[in-house]
Amino acid sequence: MANFFKNYLELFFFAGPHRDKLLRRVTIEGREHLDRALSRGKGVIVVSAHLNNFALIVLKLASEGYTIAMAIRDFKNPAESRIYRGCRKLIRLQSIRIKPSFHFLRDVLRLFKRNGMICLIADENKRHGGVFVDFFGRPAATAAGPARLALKTGTPVVPVLMVRDSDNNQRVVVEPPLDFERSGNKGRDAGIITSNLSNSTSSMVEYCDSDIRR
Repeated sequence: MANFFKNYLELFFFAGPHRDKLLRRVTIEGREHLDRALSRGKGVIVVSAHLNNFALIVLKLASEGYTIAMAIRDFKNPAESRIYRGCRKLIRLQSIRIKPSFHFLRDVLRLFKRNGMICLIADENKRHGGVFVDFFGRPAATAAGPARLALKTGTPVVPVLMVRDSDNNQRVVVEPPLDFERSGNKGRDAGIITSNLSNSTSSMVEYCDSDIRR
């Protein structure tokens, strides 16, 4: 809970006059993986998790000249959604709303035409429509949206996590693009990609934990 409030309080500092100075203190590890994926000219699907201050992934990469937006889901309550939109505007977080899905796909395709990136936070346990994959030894209904979008567009998928070190320095850690082949069975292919993403996320979370303990 303490880390939760730390993340939100921290974001308001990034909205202030010292934004650029603070963003320069955030480093990027594995930038070459991102640039390699972008060299294909099809944009990039960045897949991350609710770990540490994940919004900084988009803020940091945008400050480095990358074209990137975060996929967001508004709250059901209109008042809460207005507050959420106001917060995103305050910290200058570029975003694309997931609903309605037709508009989301249209806007994402426009982003890919500019060789831009969409950041999807895909570690939630899905009540409906998820693909069951192993996550830390347990089956979890995981969002297959990133996999389905990759299969539809041919856009490379790159796992990225936000890491907070024991001294509170933060890093955007970029993994190599996921390699996958199409079998012709979209359901099976989506399951394999989703499983690979889950494995990558698990490995990176374990890496974050061990790094903090050192």
